[in-house]
Amino acid sequence: MSTEAVIRFFAAACDDPPLVGRFNTYALPELLFHAGNLGYHFSPRDLASVVGPLEYTLVTERFGETFDGSSRLWPQMWGVYHFEYVIDRLARNFTAEEMRSIVARLAPQAATPETRGSSR
Repeated sequence: MSTEAVIRFFAAACDDPPLVGRFNTYALPELLFHAGNLGYHFSPRDLASVVGPLEYTLVTERFGETFDGSSRLWPQMWGVYHFEYVIDRLARNFTAEEMRSIVARLAPQAATPETRGSSR
């Protein structure tokens, strides 16, 4: 399990709208199971270690806003499935290489071999 698997999964989803449609209604355990069946093995912690830094970077560096409740990113969650938000409103703003760099910079503990596979 690793953040790398999350990044590869997000990149694949960005290139596959039908995949996004299939995964939209899945609860987290279902998403993890079905992503694993596609070869993307990651934990909820791995997901958080990617999504949080991407949100922070989009808000502070791309939008130039303070990372608080007033960001224009948050209303983009409203009325859409969470997975759709993560892929269409968040991940599509970055290349896979940019995601790797952001995660390495903002969540270095998530990218170390010692924490891969750990869900704590």
